Amino acid sequence: MAINFWGDWCSECHAEAREIVEVAKGLDPDEAVFLGINTRDSPETGQSYEREFDVPFPSFHDGQTGRSWLAFNGKVPVYATPSTVVLDRKGRVAAVILGVIPSALTLSSLIEQVAAEDG
Repeated sequence: MAINFWGDWCSECHAEAREIVEVAKGLDPDEAVFLGINTRDSPETGQSYEREFDVPFPSFHDGQTGRSWLAFNGKVPVYATPSTVVLDRKGRVAAVILGVIPSALTLSSLIEQVAAEDG
């Protein structure tokens, strides 16, 4: 599973959006599932972002709370947006990319590597 923390207000999130979408659409759904966490936006603004970039995976609205980051026990700094977390099949954090993903190839390779290690 890959979890992407994003916000419409975040210019870096806009910069990586097309590559995140490319990876999400290109990987086998049996190997990787994507989830977005929309931070510090209104639900309506988040939906606009999802339409603009044709985001193919569900996103949850976290609002102003930052609670979603707490689930990662300090592995992702609160309000580090964008961030992408790759979980293994047991739900453990296998990798974290803080900031803009370097490339679609980097993210897809990382996800494939974690999926291969898990069997």
